[in-house]
Amino acid sequence: MAATATSSAVELRSAHLSASGQRLATFDPKTRQFPAVILREGFVFKQVLDEATGTAVMVRCSFERSALRTGYLDRGLAFVHEHVDESRLTFPQLGKCLADWSIVGPVGARQLQVTVRLDECGEDPARNDVIRAVERGVLTGLSARIRLLRLEETGEERDGRPLYEATDWEVSEATVCTIQRDPNAALLSNGDSVSNSCNVVRLSHRSASNGVRQSHEGTAMPDGNGADGGAGGDPSAAKPGAPGAAVADPPEAKLSGEPAAGGGKPAAGGDALEAALAAESARAEAIVKLGAEHGVDGEVVRDLIKRRVSVADAGLAMLSHLKATRGANLPAGGGVRPGESQDEKVGAVMRAYLETRLGVLPLGSEEARLAATKAKPFLGRPIAEATREFLRMRGHVVDGLTAEGIAKLAFAGQTPADMPLLLQSTVERSVHTTYQAQPGTWRKFARQIDATDFRQRGTAALGLGSALTTLNPGQPISFGKVSENGELYTPARYAGGLAFDWMALANDDLSQLDAGRALGVQADLAVNRVCWALLTANANMRDGNPVIGTAHKNSDSGNLKLTSSGGIQALRTLARKQTDPDGNTLNLDLAGFILPVEWEESIRQIVAQTNPTAASGVQVYAGLPFTVEPMLSAASTTRWYAYADPALLPLFEVAFVGGRMPKIETWYDPKTKSLLTSVTLDFGAVIPNHRGIYSSLGTV
Repeated sequence: MAATATSSAVELRSAHLSASGQRLATFDPKTRQFPAVILREGFVFKQVLDEATGTAVMVRCSFERSALRTGYLDRGLAFVHEHVDESRLTFPQLGKCLADWSIVGPVGARQLQVTVRLDECGEDPARNDVIRAVERGVLTGLSARIRLLRLEETGEERDGRPLYEATDWEVSEATVCTIQRDPNAALLSNGDSVSNSCNVVRLSHRSASNGVRQSHEGTAMPDGNGADGGAGGDPSAAKPGAPGAAVADPPEAKLSGEPAAGGGKPAAGGDALEAALAAESARAEAIVKLGAEHGVDGEVVRDLIKRRVSVADAGLAMLSHLKATRGANLPAGGGVRPGESQDEKVGAVMRAYLETRLGVLPLGSEEARLAATKAKPFLGRPIAEATREFLRMRGHVVDGLTAEGIAKLAFAGQTPADMPLLLQSTVERSVHTTYQAQPGTWRKFARQIDATDFRQRGTAALGLGSALTTLNPGQPISFGKVSENGELYTPARYAGGLAFDWMALANDDLSQLDAGRALGVQADLAVNRVCWALLTANANMRDGNPVIGTAHKNSDSGNLKLTSSGGIQALRTLARKQTDPDGNTLNLDLAGFILPVEWEESIRQIVAQTNPTAASGVQVYAGLPFTVEPMLSAASTTRWYAYADPALLPLFEVAFVGGRMPKIETWYDPKTKSLLTSVTLDFGAVIPNHRGIYSSLGTV
């Protein structure tokens, strides 16, 4: 029996492929990141080829770089949660995979690995629940949306079905899921996904006596006659790239023994078929190997194979390609992908250099390791020399330029691959990292919301609503009275900046850029300062009474100290008896304490866990949390506070305009020949409700 390759186009749905047995790694709360394995080499799954008849095959994905399309991976996969039920409800995006994907491990056991970064929680409760479930390790399943674009039959079987190899595929989305699917049926048809055309190459058999056997790679290989065509064949047909070779586009070629391309003589019978297949296989393998050795992108390699270019001509074409793109100056694997400019490629190397020099990536992380690897062409050089090489690789003439000239040329660019925006993204990373890591105490007690502008805004009408009453048939619902108005406040802009001039470039002085860390700290301190100033000022609310006072039933009239007998109980009693706007008792309990630094030693003794031997030794408030805030000491060293559950009654409401992270902007100042970078945070804060906070002057 002889095997021929036939191909057909099949419409396939994008599908979710669960990474069998994978669990999400430990979540890092500082970076909000965790590594994840998308797919392992050799993993076999089921794919439905014809939904009408239920015809299905088994598939494994080729891990050769020429088989994997990397467009989505390079841009960063969306990380979502799909709630698989009858409604096919899809939650909003939860985060994004970084563009530092990699294929790691030895051949045969390789795995596709990404780093996932979760977004901050927003106002959507369903989305927040999913994000918190991932953070706590409750949601641990991981799947991916796979698009299969070419399947080649291998001649093998798995579970009674033919086995195909995906030689053209891509990952378009990473998904967190509740329960991982059966590894033997992991690829499921997804009814609401977009179809794509998949080229399916099958092996068909016909009766012949020419000794051709079936290959497990979906092509036909000669059995016993060698690569030089065998008896009766044209020897030139067996040599890759030789004039007259019958070269086809495997495995979609028309294998008919037609005259060889370029005017060669037709070879006889099955020997011609054997020779053509052997020649094509050898040619393709040689071109793939040549491209891998020189870091030429897989898209370019596949194009050369498809255009039936000989190995010798492919080598010349690759050399021209690398010279044209100056890719020879990039690290291994640095060939330029179609649609990705050389400027963007070199810009990525420069960004990695800056991130590595400034140490903005988590120490010892995989992201830091990948950045250091990418930055190798520049590492070890002062920033002035790295910038000179960066400009040279961008096509600029830089020979003879002084450091001042290099700075002027580098700092004036305006595209995302130019120096200003590369520095901006690096400083932004530094600012955001330190802003999130800064332990501002305001975060524990604030409800964060988003605003669209700087106009005055009000909180929602305060209180917990009117009590529910009996509703008789035909009686209208009572919507209660609005006995309080929301508090008003206006967002403002808080800003700082840094400058990086040509002298710093010449002196390899990155301390000006490293000031981004300090600006991240200052951004957090700005919010902290505004929030606690609201509490210590104890200004009047819209009802005309101060936040803390007898009118609001949240101030201890006895002014007892924290350590005085009955001091804490006095505030606890106030919280228990607190009422809503309609006079209904709320029965609140104290959730913790807020104190100036002068009370820290005392509170540690009060909440300490002990092993008492008698009832009199029991620590009633053992284990209650406390927060020490130095800003309180400036107003009073004796006043102390207790608070109710912030989830029910937040102490602060903070509205951020245009996002909850500091915003970074960089531009060139020709007068000082400097790059100027501004860091702004737009927000406003207010105490929305007096019922969540209780206080004593602490003087008695």
